[in-house]
Amino acid sequence: MSSVFLCLLPEESTDVSKTIEKANAGIKTLLVHGDIVPNLNKNADPCVTRGCLWPKNGSYVYVPIAIGPEYSSAQRTIITNSLLAFNQSTCIRFIWRTTQKDYLNFFSGTGCWSYVGRQGGVQPVSLLRNGSDN
Repeated sequence: MSSVFLCLLPEESTDVSKTIEKANAGIKTLLVHGDIVPNLNKNADPCVTRGCLWPKNGSYVYVPIAIGPEYSSAQRTIITNSLLAFNQSTCIRFIWRTTQKDYLNFFSGTGCWSYVGRQGGVQPVSLLRNGSDN
């Protein structure tokens, strides 16, 4: 399964894979599996032993997030509710970033993509808004 949580606000109910494919059409960034930006400095297998996992605290993995101001209130609610859905079936808990150095930053970029695993520092997650050419 891909690393993208959602590709924001399709205008009509469609298959998620088709929505992501449409959003990523024509972008020049190398993508793996349609929406993952490979980190050329890390390999998926040794990544686990070198610390690319988000740290676990007790029973949960807390992942700080920030959502860019370019999203409308409704779009921010969709992103937030999508992330909260992980609480129901995983140990992942998304929390609002305060002073954390490592965090996911959702922004309206070119297409819908992200890295896999904690990269360190600000970690971009591109979620194209409808009608956005960013």
